[in-house]
Amino acid sequence: MQLAKEEDALRSFQSALAADPKYVPALEGACEVLYRHEPASAEPYLKQLLQQLPNEPNANGMAAVLAYRAGNYVLAAEHFAKAEATLANNQQGSDTYADTLARLQRVDDCERVLTATLLRWPADNWARYNLAALQHKRGASETALDTLQPLLDAQDGPAMTLAAALLERSGHTPAAVELLRKAIAANPNESQNYVDFATISLDHNSPRAGLAMLNVGLHRLPRAAALYTARGILLMQVGDVAGGERDFAEANRLDPKQTFGREAQGIAAIQQHDLPKALEEVKNSLLLTPENAYLHYMAAQILKVDAASGTARSAECLTYARKAVSLDPKLVGAWDIIAEQEFSSGDLTQAAEAAHAALRADPADQEAVFRLMMVARRNGDSREVSTFAKRLQELKARDQQGPDRYRLYEAGETQYAAPQ
Repeated sequence: MQLAKEEDALRSFQSALAADPKYVPALEGACEVLYRHEPASAEPYLKQLLQQLPNEPNANGMAAVLAYRAGNYVLAAEHFAKAEATLANNQQGSDTYADTLARLQRVDDCERVLTATLLRWPADNWARYNLAALQHKRGASETALDTLQPLLDAQDGPAMTLAAALLERSGHTPAAVELLRKAIAANPNESQNYVDFATISLDHNSPRAGLAMLNVGLHRLPRAAALYTARGILLMQVGDVAGGERDFAEANRLDPKQTFGREAQGIAAIQQHDLPKALEEVKNSLLLTPENAYLHYMAAQILKVDAASGTARSAECLTYARKAVSLDPKLVGAWDIIAEQEFSSGDLTQAAEAAHAALRADPADQEAVFRLMMVARRNGDSREVSTFAKRLQELKARDQQGPDRYRLYEAGETQYAAPQ
């Protein structure tokens, strides 16, 4: 009955528009009826209505969703901005607006919309998780953990994974490991949790703990290429080169498009001092993913070893390193390579600029502090030399309490045993 009434109403609106295509009440009525049942058919009427009333919130809201569904996120964002007044009563619309802003990399605006959404709908778990992810991205770990707490109380798997990353970033490694164990127990078929556990174990000099957990993961997920890649790296770390290469080969067999498997093969080649092979692996990967910052960094790292053999090699090394930081300005290792190469060529200004860029990304980067100390020494600035020497000494002292302070229990011990 309701549909029949709406069809009659639509015919009335269309008759009115045939007489006057700019008649606003008929345009509004036609838009509302069609948007509910045939959204694409509403578009011509919406365009005509927005020509008459360009700031009308409801019309902009409908146009925003249609643009979003079509993948035109720039247009969707423009319409959503004019429809914000209607979003106070539209949870799904608010989420869609936030997703639009995220796709456009408008992080601040996205965070503002997600924050407002959660104030209105505290049970919107999608908004809660994504707000925490944005806060994590800008380094606000404590705030992100507070945002996630209701999801953590509910033992939400993805939330526990994100919280583990936040805890690790803020130096609470035992808590991060415990949370990853819970995440694996809650969702044992999620491969990323095993990889994250392995990453922490590698960072904290406990490769065998990571291997034990990856073996559990591979028993459950024998076709997970990422797990073979992670295990291959850890096997290399404990000296099992042949085992590591077998795992890298298996990862590439399972997923030939997985560039990280190729990166790992490059790492293996570096560890075996086969630099030509390593560079070939990395360049082959760059053919598949030319905008991969880490691959450019790896190429620069390999070339750095040969840079002393000639200017051409040094120039190629710098080219890769600069491309890496243009794609990811927080790639500290690439900045360190630039600083070292510029220093070696005598360009102290460029060397200092690169070292300062590295420190902006990581204030604890000892390589950058050392390079600034050397620049100051070359410039004859004894006061600066003293300042950087003291800072370097402080960082080294702090490093003595570094990864081993949070060393994980190795296989055979029980605190971090795999969940049953």
